[in-house]
Amino acid sequence: MYIFALVLILMMINWLFFSSYYSLYKILFFEKEGNNTNLRRIILINLSSFFYYGFIYFLIGFYFYTFPVINGKITNYLLICFLIFLLMIVFSFIVKFVEKIRYKHIFFIVLFSMMLISIICPILISISYEKYN
Repeated sequence: MYIFALVLILMMINWLFFSSYYSLYKILFFEKEGNNTNLRRIILINLSSFFYYGFIYFLIGFYFYTFPVINGKITNYLLICFLIFLLMIVFSFIVKFVEKIRYKHIFFIVLFSMMLISIICPILISISYEKYN
């Protein structure tokens, strides 16, 4: 059960990063000339990203609940990371076409998310697995 708690904490960190980054970008840099932001659109993107990150981290939590030790199953883990990377790219392009965010910002968001998902999450789960089992 500790796996799902840890995955939930990491999901909230990742979602708060995306939500803060997107909201600040949208309010401060995107609409300089009009200086009017559509708060409904910001809330809609933030809520949809919350559910999207929830789905992605559910996949991660289910994977680590099923295979708590990565010893011989590195190819399975790499496949799930590749699937999550593709899901992040799809979501980023949806946000790109809806909100016209530049590619460098999309790259930064996907890079941060994949770093958190593929490096930090397994390290923390393996540490907690060794401690509690």
